[in-house]
Amino acid sequence: KIRMNAKELRYVMGIFMYFIKHKKSKLIYLKDLQDILGYINDSYVAEEILAGYSKDNRLSKSTDYIQLQTQATRKNKFTQLSNMLK
Repeated sequence: KIRMNAKELRYVMGIFMYFIKHKKSKLIYLKDLQDILGYINDSYVAEEILAGYSKDNRLSKSTDYIQLQTQATRKNKFTQLSNMLK
């Protein structure tokens, strides 16, 4: 929901760019925020999909590795998000 609201706000700000000081930096900030939130959401969806495949013994090592990588990257994205909101 937050990601969708950020996207909508970015589009509205784009329409009124002429009236907003430092317009480019604010739009870039919102785009970065939207990208980070999108990745975090996608990573949770990917984990749900991978959970179904991890039950297959032939794929469990691969899915475990992918899940660990996804979790590590998501942790990094949460850190980026935290730094953006300071």
